[in-house]
Amino acid sequence: MGTDIPLKELGQAVMQPASLVLLPHVDPDGDTLASCVALALALEKAGKKVRVLTENGIPRIYELLEKTGTLLHLNQTPGALDQQDACAVAVDAGSLERLGRRKILLLGAECSLNIDHHRTNTRFAQRNHVDIRASSTGEIICNLIHMLMIPLDPDIATALYIAISTDTGGFRFGNTTPETHRIAADLLKTGLTMEISELSRLLFERTTPAKTLLMGHTAGNIRFYGGGRIALSVITQQEMEEIGASDEDCEGLVNIGRNIQGVEVSVFMRQRPDDTVKVNLRSNEYIDVSAVSTRFAGGGHSRAAGFTWTGDTDKLIPLLVEQLEKELEKELEKGLGTEQ
Repeated sequence: MGTDIPLKELGQAVMQPASLVLLPHVDPDGDTLASCVALALALEKAGKKVRVLTENGIPRIYELLEKTGTLLHLNQTPGALDQQDACAVAVDAGSLERLGRRKILLLGAECSLNIDHHRTNTRFAQRNHVDIRASSTGEIICNLIHMLMIPLDPDIATALYIAISTDTGGFRFGNTTPETHRIAADLLKTGLTMEISELSRLLFERTTPAKTLLMGHTAGNIRFYGGGRIALSVITQQEMEEIGASDEDCEGLVNIGRNIQGVEVSVFMRQRPDDTVKVNLRSNEYIDVSAVSTRFAGGGHSRAAGFTWTGDTDKLIPLLVEQLEKELEKELEKGLGTEQ
């Protein structure tokens, strides 16, 4: 475990090296990708040589970030793991494993930094700035850029807006704070690269035919546990292949169960070809799903967490349901979880 550092020291750390590699987590979401892009663009303004290296490409909905020219993909960049940068920076990754094959860049770097907002972060870098009060890593990056007095432009503002808005569910999730709205307002004042209505449609409304079909399968596969307070749905690899769906088509499907009246915890499981299962957990009011997720070597936030399981869902489901039901019982004993 490395050293925790304040924002001021983080600013000094990113300004010292001449070259940096920024590392978003595997299965990247809007926060990790857009935070990396925003930081890269800002540091390039300050004269730094910066590359953003992803594990395996990015979801279609974030393709507009490609236009900035900062993103490199491991599978498309020969020798990417051999290149030595003065500093390696993990962005929005809760653990070293979340960097995939690129973790060797962080482990081998003379300087390693970890910027994150997940409460389950393992402080795996030499120096770590983890602010669990922040709505998103994008919020941290925005404060960092302001502290460094690097002026925003539409490309940086748009990346930051994508990071913050996606991780707050369009400013609907419980991690949204007054500070989050103030930062978003400042970004809009700076100006984005497109109209806010068009950006919001791209991020939150546009879907694919495959995802539309997956939504029906997800709803149809839901099973209830814990007296109706747990909704669990599994999408098999066979269903994915029959529909012609990709991993990114599964994004957000966990919310179908969470939106059902009476449900406190929603679980979405997606089987993968390599005999692993990606598990997403969401809660509404009082269950800390990150605490449950860590028991399965995962992590996340109190209301949004996840982990990867190797093996069959038939073995996983009873184990996970048992843990969630125990958490429900604890909250019931406290007087929480009663019918409203």
